[in-house]
Amino acid sequence: MASLSNLGCTRTGPGVPPPPFDGSAPRLFFPSALAVPKNADGAPSAPASLLVANANFDRAFDDGTLLQIDLAAFDDAASKPDRRLRTEDLGARLLGKGLLDSFAGTMAVARPPDPAREAAFITGQDTDRLSRAPMPGGLLTCPEIDRDGLKAPRCSEDAIALGPRGMLNPYAVRVVSYLFDGQSAPETAIAVSHMSPAPVGSGEVAEDARLAVIPERLAQASSDPFRNGALDFDIGTPGSNSLAVSPTTNQLFVGGCLLRATPDTVVDCGRDPGQPQTKLTPLRWFWTNAGSHAPLEVESLGSVLGGGDVQDLALSSDGSLVFLATARPDALVAVTLPAPGPVAPSVRMVVPLGASPGRILPLARAQGDWVAVSLTTTDTLVLVDAGAGRVAAQVRPVGKQPYSLDFSAGTTSDRVFVGLFNDCAVAAVDVPRAAPAGMTRVGTIGGCP
Repeated sequence: MASLSNLGCTRTGPGVPPPPFDGSAPRLFFPSALAVPKNADGAPSAPASLLVANANFDRAFDDGTLLQIDLAAFDDAASKPDRRLRTEDLGARLLGKGLLDSFAGTMAVARPPDPAREAAFITGQDTDRLSRAPMPGGLLTCPEIDRDGLKAPRCSEDAIALGPRGMLNPYAVRVVSYLFDGQSAPETAIAVSHMSPAPVGSGEVAEDARLAVIPERLAQASSDPFRNGALDFDIGTPGSNSLAVSPTTNQLFVGGCLLRATPDTVVDCGRDPGQPQTKLTPLRWFWTNAGSHAPLEVESLGSVLGGGDVQDLALSSDGSLVFLATARPDALVAVTLPAPGPVAPSVRMVVPLGASPGRILPLARAQGDWVAVSLTTTDTLVLVDAGAGRVAAQVRPVGKQPYSLDFSAGTTSDRVFVGLFNDCAVAAVDVPRAAPAGMTRVGTIGGCP
């Protein structure tokens, strides 16, 4: 991926477990996915924690890791003179840990009515799998496996193979409510998209990308989900690195595709550069309460926006808008939700960003959402006032190569967590509810050796 620059490096050698499984102190390395398990109001669920997937993008180790960190660690960091909690102090705030497939994409936490079934779902680009990391009662508890002389919890032990479905480089994952054929009511499901269509054969054109929808009750490898009710759909091209779901309108939106890096070059994934602008910046969606027969709707925004690759998308807090972060041109775009029939989405707002966006995170406000955007090339976190249509504040530098985002809601402010891909760290930024433009970085956990 263009925004995550270390993909393609070679491993130093076999038999190199990552920290802390090599006996060293726990630490972060290339954090690519964050998730705060939280309640419907945005407040963190007990125990208040942050899940961090460490991607092992440089292949220095045999695996990546998944760490569960007590949110109080960021208060510890805020109390330090330099507002940073070092690696050697992280162990006391670690609630859980496990080995994970390398090149983790994104992460979502499913919280079914039965607390024993709570789990984090993480995409693995290195293995083309979807891992299920069990979190019974909210605590990361991956099965301990003895393999090659290393006995350790393995959070990718229960992983669904997506490669055989033609889904290479799985990336976005979301928890959705979906009405499966033959069912009388919608049920919790896991939606997964991928970035690279699978090639039909040597020298032939790649197939269209796909999107999988897996019932949560079947989201384990042992359940053989695609033989027992899980679905996968053709979503055309390009592949997708982002998904967003609207629980009020029962729509699942499919974004575009990140640029992919190889050892030799940076390449577009699945898009023909000769396509006219009328075919660019596709916004795709379908209705999750219509079963497998729901048609995929597509609306190209390229002619309005002047092209643009969709880097991420998200729903506004009131469910009325889709926010898109685009590259080339670099902007945050707000689009009205499409309605059934002839009512197409329309562009409501375009805010230039001046640098390539990574991920976006809407924060609810009465006068319109404030949208946090990570800008990977300028080490900046910006805050866009969607109601006014302008950039209202920024933290620069927030850390090296900010990318993944999540938040927890508090009584007077929201706390935004920022994965710092090339800083081996996660930063916490407080956004006051009464004056969001006064956002401040309060602390950072980690740091490269």
